[in-house]
Amino acid sequence: ELHCDRETREVGFYERRSRRIVPIDHCMVSCDEIDTALGAIRRSRQPLPAAIHLLAGNGEVRSDPAFPPVAGGSFWMKVGDLEYLADPGSFFQSSLDLLPELVETVVGSLPEGGELAWDLFCGAGLFSIPLAKTGVKVAGVDFDKRIISNANKSAERNGIRNVSFAASDVCQWMSGRKRATVRPLSL
Repeated sequence: ELHCDRETREVGFYERRSRRIVPIDHCMVSCDEIDTALGAIRRSRQPLPAAIHLLAGNGEVRSDPAFPPVAGGSFWMKVGDLEYLADPGSFFQSSLDLLPELVETVVGSLPEGGELAWDLFCGAGLFSIPLAKTGVKVAGVDFDKRIISNANKSAERNGIRNVSFAASDVCQWMSGRKRATVRPLSL
């Protein structure tokens, strides 16, 4: 998430504990595609939004809101052998190079004989879908309706049927399960 000063046309991050924008030319933890998009945004003559979200993967960059020349909207992102519908306006893990190993670590830590897992704050289903692929029944919960819609589309695209996603406040969702007799896996 980048912040923009419409008057000075500075684009960057907020200074710690303030609303002052610290302009940046590149992001040290992102990929080259993000830096290229950042340069295009800085050179643009269009009015800047107050904030812009950038997401890159598979050689693409998308923004929310759309800010030409950077396209807006969701796109399919491959992580390992699975595809996820990613949206720049919703959370998706960064450090894409580390994601296959991270997913493998989570899936590899499943206890033997488990039948149910809850993925709380599941986002796009990065862990829910590969967990379900192992045969475990998975319930993914996140407050963001748009990202839950994407997670459902991702499960369908990957042929995963034993996962369900709920757009709900996690605390409220959990309070409805306090009396449940089924306990989820604990990783």
